[in-house]
Order: sequence, then C-alpha cells, then structure tokens
Amino acid sequence: MNLKFTLAGFLLSLLCFTSCSNNDDLLGEYDNVIFTRSAMNIEPVVIDKDTAMVYFSKVLSKAVYERKDVREFLKKEAMEEFDMNSDVLFALASNKMISNHSFRDILVSYSSEDTIAAIEKSVPLLNILIPSFDFFDITVSNWDCNDSEIPVALSNEKGMGLYLDGVFVMNIPNGELPDFHTIVVNENSRVIVEHPKTRSSAPKISFISPNYDKSRLKNYSSRSANRTAGQVGSKAIEAYKFFYKDDGSKESRAFQRDYIYYGLTPTNSNGHFNKSVTEYISFIEINPMAYYNMSDQKKSKTYDDPSIIKGSVSRKKHDFSPDELIKLMWSEGAYNFRFEILSSNSSRPTVIYIPLKPAEIWNFNYNRSYKHKTWFRKKKFTYSIDPQKFTAKRVDLTQNQISLGKWDLSQEALERYVSIFEEDKSTTEEYSIEYELTKLTSAKVNGDLKIGIGTGKSGEVSSEINTSTTSKETKKYSYTRKEEDDALGTAKIFFYDPIIESKSGNDYIIRTYNTGVVTFGITVQ
Repeated sequence: MNLKFTLAGFLLSLLCFTSCSNNDDLLGEYDNVIFTRSAMNIEPVVIDKDTAMVYFSKVLSKAVYERKDVREFLKKEAMEEFDMNSDVLFALASNKMISNHSFRDILVSYSSEDTIAAIEKSVPLLNILIPSFDFFDITVSNWDCNDSEIPVALSNEKGMGLYLDGVFVMNIPNGELPDFHTIVVNENSRVIVEHPKTRSSAPKISFISPNYDKSRLKNYSSRSANRTAGQVGSKAIEAYKFFYKDDGSKESRAFQRDYIYYGLTPTNSNGHFNKSVTEYISFIEINPMAYYNMSDQKKSKTYDDPSIIKGSVSRKKHDFSPDELIKLMWSEGAYNFRFEILSSNSSRPTVIYIPLKPAEIWNFNYNRSYKHKTWFRKKKFTYSIDPQKFTAKRVDLTQNQISLGKWDLSQEALERYVSIFEEDKSTTEEYSIEYELTKLTSAKVNGDLKIGIGTGKSGEVSSEINTSTTSKETKKYSYTRKEEDDALGTAKIFFYDPIIESKSGNDYIIRTYNTGVVTFGITVQ
C-alpha cells in the first residue's frame, strides 16, 4: 500500500490550505444549500443528512482542537466499546458532562442550539468512531490527548475528508490509510434509536443483534470438537439415554427431539409439547478459503472487512509475539456474520449477528524463519502469512444467543433452514426464496399432543417422511439484505436429525451441519 500521508505532510497541507482559503470556499459540493452567516459561523438553515454530517465534523473538529477535556472524554467513551466497537453514539454521549458542561452544550457553543438540534434530527444515528490502525501502532489506548492536532475524518466520494479546527484541510484518497490518529464521523450500524432523547430523558436504543451489546456478550473461546455435558444441554443428554442406537429401532437416535419436545420414550407413546426448551447454535467453524470472499471490501474507504495488509514482517534482536504479528499483518476490525433462521411459522427469517475477528476463527500457521547471528550479520526473525495455510478454529458460541427457537410441530414443518452471510456495507435490497416444507397432520400432532414417536402411524416407527401422516406446502420467504453481502451457504435441519451422535468417555459427539463454508452444531437448553 502506498501511504503518502504522514502527519508532517498533513500539517504542511493545512498551512498551505488555510493561507489561501476562506470559509465560503470550504462548502465545496454543498454550496447549493441555503446558508446564513451568524456572528462566528456559517450555519445551515436547511440541513440534509450529508450537509449535517459535514457541519458536525467542522464543529467537532473545532472543539477537539481547542479542548483537551473533549479529547479525553472521547477517548474514554470509545474505550468503553458499548457496541463492541470503539464507537461513541452522539445520542447517548451528548448529555454526559465534561468540566461542568454537557458534551452537547460544548458543541452548541461552537455553533448554535438550532444547528445542533437540526443535525440531531437529520442524523439520529450520528456516531463518532476512534479507529485503530494497528499496522502503524495507532490505537485508541495510545492516543495522546495532549496532542491537539487530531483531525476529524468524514467519508466522501473521493475518500476521507479531514477537518482541523473547523476547517477542511485535505482529502485522503480511497484505498489509503492515515498513519496518525483520527476521529471519524459516521452513522452507527449496530444500534437502532427507538425513541429520541429529550431534554429530560436519554434516548432509548436497541441493538441490531444482542451480540453487539457489550453488557451482555461474554468472551468467545475455542474448544475441542467434543462437547461437555454443559455445552450439549441436559435435555439432549436425557434424550440420548433413551435414543442412542444407529438403526431403525425404537431406540434410534433419530427420535431424540421427540423426547426433548414431547417427552416421548420407547415405552411412552403420547406426550405434550414442552415450552421450556430452546435450540441454539453451539459452535461454528469457518473454512479458511472464505477469507478471499469475506475480505473483499479491504480496498473500500470504510475498511469494513479485516484483511492482510502485510504478507511478511522481519525484526532483529527480539522475536514477535502473537499480538504483535496480528497488529502488523492485519487491518483492524471484525467480520460481521449474519445468521438467517427460516422456519415455517414466519414469512421472514429471524436475523442474528455475530462479530468475530480473524484470530478468533482461524489458526494462521505462520511460516517462521530465523537467521542465527554470525560474525558478519545480526540475527533476524521473519514471519510470513498465507491464507492457503490457515486452519479453522471451532468457536464456542454457547455463551451467545443464536436461537433457533422452540420446535412446535403443530405450528412448524419438519424442516428448518439456516443461511449464513458475512455482511458488507452496501445498498439494501429486498429478496425472496421458496422452500418445500413437510408438516405432520392431525394424525400425529393435535395441538400440544403428539401421538407416537417418529412419523409413522400408530404402532409404526419411522424417522423418514411418511406420506400418510404428512402434507406438503411451498413457503415463500421475504427478507432484506445488503446487496454486497458474502453468501456463506445454507444448511437444512430436519426434526429427526439426532442432536447427539455418540459418546466418547465423558464427552458427547454432536451432529454437525455444513453450508459448504461454515460448519456448526446445535445445543438444547
């Protein structure tokens, strides 16, 4: 990557620009908007979203330049990572206090009450991001708040526009990163503002996925392929005691869900639906070859997808730590995995998001070389990285809520579908798809009552589709999705798939599903 923009060059550009420009010239592509001149600022009378974000960037850059306490406030808020990212949602932060004044009041002092109110109305999800560029050792934690020359960046068609002390100073082209700290103004894509804030109350927000809520999300961990009793779920283990054989008998493992949801056993032929159990995805494993598809936005001005930015690194004297290698070789960020759960009792899928970083899903298996010290050369450590050599980790998701819901056969078909995507920022589109589904008739399920295990008639046992006790229907699903999302495949889950395949010592071997890219398992809680 050709990185032209050093901090020194940035400051030279600032001096040149400010010496030959005035405020009217800074309007640029926004000079078609009606403006009036106040005593200190040019303030918009009518603000569309793009103009509001430009004006907010200028006002924020003025406050950041002049006030160390504002810089310290933004750093502290970003390090909280309330949405699992170093974001500061303005709607939540605006009423927080800085040196006896609210953050909002400070910004009002650099503009006006009407202007800030108009910006808030135009951009409810107005967000301040403190980005990290680990390749340059630029992180939130090492931001020196004594430095007042921290530009505010705003995305535009040409790249990222930079503002300092209320003035536009330069543009960084698409595909290039600054090697100095910046503050980015954007819209938050992880939350929804349900009710805007008022003078007397904070706004009510909700997360697009509960896994963005840091107060709920626990740490991910990678575990073995086998699952302990706590990971499988006590109800599935109870079912395995009755249904454990690999045959077509009454003890076949295919009938485990009949016990889990209806309490049926080889000797108990009738049971009522159990509303206290729910299925969840327990782990995922992602084929490393998906890297090439999932990191397709690495040249985007938003840098949404983490990607390899340096294929090899070398250093003398000391070896690299794993964290150092990640900082040097990878861009910052996490993949945003979108799970769509399709069942027959809804015409739209249930959508759940999980953010995961590359190091959480893959072993990188670096190629390491070491040259020993000789009388004519110093020792040298060199690492290289190649996605072709990655291996997948099995990522435990039992602490996260990727719910498949309760499987009520009076409402649902015998099939469910799980589609997985890596979501990219792009245009939202409406899509639809059709599946043929199989439902049990009243001969097998009557309200909460299920008659007999399997799908066969009374006295018969079958986990296959029995035409005398089932009916077919075609279901059309509609859903909204990003146009450039990376499809990672779809898997079908059948009611008579076993959850536990076998047991090895104290570990349970659970059934896995594969979309072609993602492998996952299921737990019952």
